[in-house]
Amino acid sequence: MGRLLHPVALAILAGALGCDPGGPVPDAAAPTDAAADGPSDAGSLDAAVAIDGAQGVDAAGDSGDAALATDASQGEEDGGVLSVECEQADDSAIPTDPAGVVTGAGAAARQGGFVVAWTVVDGIESFIRARLLDDCGVPEGDDIAVDISGLVVGVPVVAAVGGTDDFVIAWSREDVDGDGAGVVFQRFGPDGSAAGVEAVANEVTFDDQIATSAAALPAGFVVAWEDYSGAVLVRPDALLSTFDETGRPMSGEIGISARPDGPQNLPLVATASNGALLAAWSGDGVAMGRRRDEGGWTDADGIALSDEPALASGVAAGDDGFAVALQSDADDAEGDVVLSLVDPAAGGAALVTIAARTGAERDPVVVRRAEGLLIAWTDETYRDDPRAIDSSGTTVMAAWTDEVGLIGEEPFVVPTTTEFDQELQAGAVGPSGVLLVWLDRSRADGEDGGGLRGRLVIQVDGQ
Repeated sequence: MGRLLHPVALAILAGALGCDPGGPVPDAAAPTDAAADGPSDAGSLDAAVAIDGAQGVDAAGDSGDAALATDASQGEEDGGVLSVECEQADDSAIPTDPAGVVTGAGAAARQGGFVVAWTVVDGIESFIRARLLDDCGVPEGDDIAVDISGLVVGVPVVAAVGGTDDFVIAWSREDVDGDGAGVVFQRFGPDGSAAGVEAVANEVTFDDQIATSAAALPAGFVVAWEDYSGAVLVRPDALLSTFDETGRPMSGEIGISARPDGPQNLPLVATASNGALLAAWSGDGVAMGRRRDEGGWTDADGIALSDEPALASGVAAGDDGFAVALQSDADDAEGDVVLSLVDPAAGGAALVTIAARTGAERDPVVVRRAEGLLIAWTDETYRDDPRAIDSSGTTVMAAWTDEVGLIGEEPFVVPTTTEFDQELQAGAVGPSGVLLVWLDRSRADGEDGGGLRGRLVIQVDGQ
């Protein structure tokens, strides 16, 4: 998944102390306790609260139970492939061409590794490029020219194509469907070569349709987008459509919300291996979710993902439920990171506070592995702190949790290139770890103004 804002719509989802993914910093490097603006500080567990009658999270659980699998474990999204042993390495630049400014990116696991796609702006034109990475998150081969029209709108989204070794990239482009921007997609083989032809995803073509999310199905894939055909620029509808392994439409356009009134911003989708799907969206400061299976929607109405103002920013799925990463503005207008866990049996959600220091913690993503989750976010709470690993601006923080959101170790800093700002874009889980991708303003590799870097985060015993 990637980050995007409609060019005329209201924006949503408006260095740091920590440790490398291998463990916490020594005690001498720890700061004095920062003021917490929420019910708990980062990583504490007393903020668990049930929503809509859902079963609550056990806030008193043994912290030792939060130790997750090693890097050899398999996840719901790992596809059952054999694990690959990788060493924890520094971050690296993803594009081979430093020209232009990268404005957003998406990522997904693929057969043999990962794929990252991004929007790059050069002058007044916008393009989509992509690059393959191996199982250890090391870039390989040249950049793939996905869209050279110069008319790209927003940020690409990426997913595997279930039942095949292919992957799909979807994005929005002006003039593709005869009126405004439309959603297009292109399938690719595991070697990055195009499979089939580019196709239009949306059926309604009036005004703009802006791609926001994609996910693999057991056979095929699903794409979600904001639809502005209602001619109200800041009040889009949320739609999705499913496609088979060849890109042929299966479901047609489907409205996600059961209530057509009100804004439905940034629809996100996640799918489990059993075919269950969760769609999440935000409107009027409220994060909502709705579940679907092969028979249709299983929720007659949307599920409130939080009882406080929050925006859905990332989703992950497993056969035992869904996790939604929220940016909450309830206690800090700049943002805190909250995890909403959707119980498939209870039909509601439970909340766990992940990060609640004074200052901005925003745009979180969540990915699921076999025995737990990784939550990552853009963090600005340590700017200008001389004791911090990254005090030069925003950075990317992350935390491992167990399946109910309990943190085993303190959150850690992900980038090793820490000059200036790093803004999290996407995460994807593979057999050896989690690939995190962020915008990088350090110009460490000669970028014109904004580059793109990534790092495979590997979990170790005890985290």
